[in-house]
Amino acid sequence: IPNTSTRHLESWANNVMVATLGVLAMAANGALNAKFGANGAPHKDSDPKRRALRCIWHMIRCAFAHPSIGIPTWNCYKDYQDVFKVSSITLDTRALNGQTFAIDHLGGWESIRVLLEETERILAS
Repeated sequence: IPNTSTRHLESWANNVMVATLGVLAMAANGALNAKFGANGAPHKDSDPKRRALRCIWHMIRCAFAHPSIGIPTWNCYKDYQDVFKVSSITLDTRALNGQTFAIDHLGGWESIRVLLEETERILAS
């Protein structure tokens, strides 16, 4: 019988949420690229608010798409080393390159809801 202590159940639940976030980031990034163009360069988006949103999703996607030994890791290359602000969220990627991804870098799980709402609003415009 696997260990079903509260600590282990919380850890398993967090792992599922983190893995789901990777898929969500790929979907959000793809939807924004489909509507506004990609060319591998969301950092070149001419609209500052949309640019910040696209860069945050792109950075999350990259953390999961190019992990170090299967562990989501921030890949903040030169063009993405910046401070990105979307609504109440601020992501400062200037010192994150190579660090293990942590939801706290974004301000916690509530920030994902905010990002999704902003993504939905921008895609509907």
